[in-house]
Amino acid sequence: MILLAFIGSLEFYVIAFAVAIALVALMARPADKGEAQTLFARGVANEPSGEDGIVMTTDSDGRLEWTRHGVHLDTPDCQVNCAITVIDNDIKVIERKADDKLAEICHTDRDIHFSCLQALRPGRYHLYYEASWSGEWASGYIRIPTSLPKRLDVHM
Repeated sequence: MILLAFIGSLEFYVIAFAVAIALVALMARPADKGEAQTLFARGVANEPSGEDGIVMTTDSDGRLEWTRHGVHLDTPDCQVNCAITVIDNDIKVIERKADDKLAEICHTDRDIHFSCLQALRPGRYHLYYEASWSGEWASGYIRIPTSLPKRLDVHM
């Protein structure tokens, strides 16, 4: 009888409401991110192939390679480098260019090939590629390792 009286009391509903709020807060909490790993890749300029976009591949060890097609550069000897940040299953690639400020400007298109020396663990990765110097970006996913090339469309 005392238990039934407690269940019907205001105190019971206040406690039940507080427990429900605590459970919702616990379930809505974002997952903890793992450690960040930063890698670097230097681009090698090649003659343009006439394609657009980014083509990514991996080898059997999990090393990531990609070619960015149709990159518009100010000088033919412009260096393009990437900083790759890996957190759990998220890969963020930031592309930067280093121009020779004293070189004469003559616009040229190139295909830039990048190769990441360090292997990534097997799995499916969410990928975000950003070239802030040109205002272009791409996103998608890639499975590591894979023998099939993954094509990403570049957006402005």
